[in-house]
Amino acid sequence: MKAASANETGFLKLMDLDKGSIAIMDKGFNKYSYFDDLDKSGRFFVTRKKANARYDILQTMDIEQGSDIVKDQVILLKYKELKVYRTVKLRLVTFKDPIKGEVLEFLTNLMEVSAKTIAQLYKNRWVIEVLFKQLKQNFELKYFLSDSVNGIKSQIWVALIANLIFTVIERMTKKAEDFSTLVSIAAKNLCSYISFIQFITSPELYESLWKCNEEDLGKMQLRIFEDPGGG
Repeated sequence: MKAASANETGFLKLMDLDKGSIAIMDKGFNKYSYFDDLDKSGRFFVTRKKANARYDILQTMDIEQGSDIVKDQVILLKYKELKVYRTVKLRLVTFKDPIKGEVLEFLTNLMEVSAKTIAQLYKNRWVIEVLFKQLKQNFELKYFLSDSVNGIKSQIWVALIANLIFTVIERMTKKAEDFSTLVSIAAKNLCSYISFIQFITSPELYESLWKCNEEDLGKMQLRIFEDPGGG
């Protein structure tokens, strides 16, 4: 297996995109001949521009005043493949993050949509990145427990289901605790017979439960589970 830090260029050959689809890729996917192939086959992409990219500006479009778009240009990107110099006509959208002040440059062959849409498409890519990070941090997906395809799929499905359950719990408890804390609390109390949601939202009920004597314990358990409101 390859290191997690390796770029994903090798996966380009495995991608079988439908015509008209849009691939959102990071800078690890900057293989210019592949961009040319996508454009010629009626498929689209959005990616970050590498700092060392060489190109000529063919056209500079007008941009909306007051927007976060700094530049919107049509360029002729130059690259060398098999000792032959080639070019591909692309669009270069320069965007400035209004919060961080960071300037980002996007390459795409989407010529008919707005520059804002280009920036938003790339931003939406991070939604899946956040999910991957959450899964790896909370549900032990850094390593697979099986070498078989079914074993790996089962582990991923279990993690996805658990992630969905805790996402629902987080919303039901109105974020009384952050996501990772919820998972950690549940993992440490798997053998405890308690209402997890109630424990998160009303921990004082269980604090009293743990301090009482054995005779009162049964009565308080009944009161908590029969009347969650305590009334």
